[in-house]
Amino acid sequence: MLNWFDPLTAALSAVVLPIGYFLIRRLVKFLKEHASELLDAVFFAVGRVFRTALMRRVSLRRYCRTLLGKSGNRYLAVPGRTSVLLETDSVFVPLRFSKKMGSQNLMNEVLGKGLRVRIIGDPGSGKSSLVKKMFRQMLSQGLHGLPQHKLPIMLELKTFSPPDLAEDLLGKWAYGELRRAVAAVEGFEMEKLFDVYALGRGVVVLLDGLDEVAGDVYPRVATAILELSRLLENKSDGNSVVLTMRSQFHQQIGEHFDDGFPMVVQIQPFTPSGIYRFLGNWPFDDDPEAQVTRLYSELADRPTLREMCSNPLVLAMYVASDVEGRHDGGAPDTRTAFYSNVVEELLVRRRSRQLGSQARSMLREQRETILGRLARDNIADPAQPANSLSWSTAIEVVRDVLQASAEVAEVEFLRILNETGIISEERPRESFRFIHLTFCEFLAAREFAQGITGGWQALRDLQKAFAKSSQAQLRSRLVEVIPFCVASTHRSERTDALIGLAPFVDSETLGRCFLETQAYDLALWADYRASEEKALESTPSDQWDEDWLRRLHLFSVVLSDEAEWRVLFNREDDGHKDEFFATLIRSDKSRLSRVFVTFARTDAPAAFRLADAVGMDLVAERPGLIIASFDDPAFRSLAIQKFEALRPTENTKKLEQWSIVLAHAGMTSEFVADELADRDPTPLQARVNGSLDASSRWYFDGKPPSAETRSLWSARRILGPSMYSYALTLVITRRLPSPFGTKSEATGIDLLATLVPPGRLRRRWVSVSLAFLFLTAYLALYATVVLPLGKVSELVGMTIGGAFAVLLYAVLALVAASLKYPSARRFSYAILANVQPPWGDEPWRRVFRRIFLIRLPRLVLRRVKAVGVQLRRDTFVPPEVATAADDERRNTVRALLADNDG
Repeated sequence: MLNWFDPLTAALSAVVLPIGYFLIRRLVKFLKEHASELLDAVFFAVGRVFRTALMRRVSLRRYCRTLLGKSGNRYLAVPGRTSVLLETDSVFVPLRFSKKMGSQNLMNEVLGKGLRVRIIGDPGSGKSSLVKKMFRQMLSQGLHGLPQHKLPIMLELKTFSPPDLAEDLLGKWAYGELRRAVAAVEGFEMEKLFDVYALGRGVVVLLDGLDEVAGDVYPRVATAILELSRLLENKSDGNSVVLTMRSQFHQQIGEHFDDGFPMVVQIQPFTPSGIYRFLGNWPFDDDPEAQVTRLYSELADRPTLREMCSNPLVLAMYVASDVEGRHDGGAPDTRTAFYSNVVEELLVRRRSRQLGSQARSMLREQRETILGRLARDNIADPAQPANSLSWSTAIEVVRDVLQASAEVAEVEFLRILNETGIISEERPRESFRFIHLTFCEFLAAREFAQGITGGWQALRDLQKAFAKSSQAQLRSRLVEVIPFCVASTHRSERTDALIGLAPFVDSETLGRCFLETQAYDLALWADYRASEEKALESTPSDQWDEDWLRRLHLFSVVLSDEAEWRVLFNREDDGHKDEFFATLIRSDKSRLSRVFVTFARTDAPAAFRLADAVGMDLVAERPGLIIASFDDPAFRSLAIQKFEALRPTENTKKLEQWSIVLAHAGMTSEFVADELADRDPTPLQARVNGSLDASSRWYFDGKPPSAETRSLWSARRILGPSMYSYALTLVITRRLPSPFGTKSEATGIDLLATLVPPGRLRRRWVSVSLAFLFLTAYLALYATVVLPLGKVSELVGMTIGGAFAVLLYAVLALVAASLKYPSARRFSYAILANVQPPWGDEPWRRVFRRIFLIRLPRLVLRRVKAVGVQLRRDTFVPPEVATAADDERRNTVRALLADNDG
């Protein structure tokens, strides 16, 4: 009767049901109390997603598009007699930093995670240009909706003027300023755009020019920046702040930002390749390539000037003055004239433009007097290290010049340090230095020439004393000062100064004096020229070292300058230069060639100029030197110009020599191959190549690069007609010899010669025909087998249907392979010739590459970069290293050839 009763179930019910009822009651009560908060959280999350998407699509694009069109960040102003505006996007050259990261890497770090970074650098090192470039690049990313984009905001701190508020309120004020800066752009709910990014994906705040802030408001500005940084950090970990200032200013206030901005990077000077790249980006009016080569060669002739031009501002001023000079004859043609312009720009004009004040001649006179006296005393005192000056001495000089107290003098000296940037503090309140030794030497020379009576005589006596010293550094201390001084001396005294100083200087210093004064009508010039020719010609060829070559180079530059002077002053050309170099070559031409190897490593463009001067044909006699130097952009540009200058009627021997150089240089470097493949064939190439059998051509049909529409699948990318492919064709077809003479190991050209030339491969119509044939065969088979069957059993129908489905997939694969195989084949041949096609990283591209390259030789599948062959550079590396490298390359090439044969 009680069979239905289960004691265990009853016990569990008695315990579990009350507990469950209790928990449900508590849950209901909790939901009643917190339902609104939960709904708010859900709606907030959903609304945030939709709001972000709306802001990104409408407001952000409007913001980015508007600011990209603003001239303030679109252009970079180059100071000069007339301001030059350059496009930021086109002229900017990536900078190098002290932490071994380029400007692109820095921006990637800023975008990837919230950073607080200080960017410091000397005046004109490119801080403001870098900020503008980063700003515009981030705007472009936002405009196109790239995944890593953030909201960029750029502010010039000289316009940043916080009110007198408490510290915690200054941060909120600065945050409001950012919000108002975004809202100032007309668009849909721009203030909310800032809020969305500041609380989510992140904003990047670019604060430029802390050193330009006025002294009375600096404490509030610094506090506002630090408080703003903390506020943004608390709102989102994606927010970043970038702060720029001069290195000199950072030495004084840097510790204030150590906690808030822990990361510090310093901008490094341009390298020679950076200088060339900047020149290549300059918008010249006519024949840009020739102008770039000329300017780079001029800088190569003046190493100290080239070193100064490693500063982007100085380089830009140099180019701008050259461009202006070509139009109105006002370009500085001596180092002294150019340094005078740069010093005036740094001392007065640039800061006056930045702060909105008027530059006055008396301000330059005051600052040049102070700095000139300090520089002269430093150079003249053998006990002082060159360009390491005493702080206390500086204060005394300022007191004497301004007739002021020590406190006022120190304030004024700090103003000079901060506003000009021409000097920087070494040890706080102990010592300072000029940002470059040449500035110290130039200002000291100006002080000797113009600041004191009998200045050049005092410099002569000083040189006499230094020349007797046993210390090599002291004997060479005035080698830069003397040419500057002679050139800065009044014209009425310049001849006396040059003649008076000549007996006490070496030939190199005297040659520089002639370059600066251009006093080639003096008898002293004839004496210098005769003695220099005798010294160079009498040196045994086994002593033709780098010092001898440097001396030869300087003398060549001076002779070229004298030749220009003769034309300008209507003097008859005596042909002395050609006669001297002809005599020098007749003495030992082969050993001079060996010296050129060393010279090309340090100043490659001058190798061509000296080769022309001595009558050496580098292409015929030293092709390996040209190939090894092709990585230098200036040398490469000059070499290509010489090749393009060959007349269409030139004999084929010269073309063959150049083809060897171009083909092997391209096989050595991807960059060189791509550049050569971007150039049209020359008329001489077209004439000779037209006589070759079409089946032997090492390029595919197409248009030359200048006529081809640039796209992902352009002619250059698939090895079309170009300067490079024509050179490869000639070298492979005529089996031209290696540029390094007889050798047993194979080269990259030998590997290409084992393959079928692209000109002999079947055309695309063959592949299309095969695809059509496959489809036709499938349809015919289907019509023959399936349609006549009529009604069949289910099992038979499924079997036949499955078989034809598999067959259909196979036919479609064959059709796709037939259609795509020619393109894959063209890309593969481009890879073999070291011209890199646009393989992407997307998975489907990787699959495409592996599927449609499978029918090519296994050599192609190795994807050997430049066919794994680097040309020997015996003169640039130790013999044992070259031998080991040759052995490794020989074994690699043999293995590849064996693999290809198999």
